[in-house]
Amino acid sequence: MAEDPAAPDARPVQIPARIHAVGPGWRGLLERLHEQIRAVFPGYRLLDLKEKLGGLRVYVEGPPGSGDRLRSLIALAEVEAEHTCEFCGASGRIRTRDDWPGG
Repeated sequence: MAEDPAAPDARPVQIPARIHAVGPGWRGLLERLHEQIRAVFPGYRLLDLKEKLGGLRVYVEGPPGSGDRLRSLIALAEVEAEHTCEFCGASGRIRTRDDWPGG
């Protein structure tokens, strides 16, 4: 029988459940972010995780009063992702169509 996601004792969706939504190069930084958030707010809930305009976007919900701490942890991971290839994990930068002639 499937669990009812609205049930009060249902486990919240967290980063590992959606890590496949972005490239494998960001897996390590997302695993670190999950551990950092879980250490402070074990029951946090992932609202969305995606790549947008070449950057990582993570949206989570924590207990009342957790917003500033969560935002600071996420901001660090998002900045790290801007300098990490989403596909291979090597150092990189955000690229645009204008990087190559006719690109």
